[in-house]
Amino acid sequence: MSLRAQAQADLATILGDPSAFGNTVRITDPTGAFFDVVAQTTDVSRVMDPQTGIAVSGNAASIVVSHTALVAVGAGVPVGIPDTTQKPWVVEFTDARGTARKFKVVESMPDRELGCYVLILESYL
Repeated sequence: MSLRAQAQADLATILGDPSAFGNTVRITDPTGAFFDVVAQTTDVSRVMDPQTGIAVSGNAASIVVSHTALVAVGAGVPVGIPDTTQKPWVVEFTDARGTARKFKVVESMPDRELGCYVLILESYL
């Protein structure tokens, strides 16, 4: 096994381990089909304005999910859908305090070398 293949396998294991950093996430596609995977989740409540460097109130949420996990459950690749007249990809998970959170995907950043996707999220009602 090449070093690259080993890194991909290791990352998939780390992201998908619920006893470590993994968190159960439900991903729902625009057709309403949903898929449960284990991924790494983040939800930071204070962010910096990149233009001014001043702290502003807001959320910076994301998940990192392995390509292997998406394939295993038959999910497609989540993407941001900028057209507000169309249904978005939706991501739901429970945070570390036990609060259920719901987001829409605004950006998908694939890492083709390590075989994962970073999904940038925005609160969704």
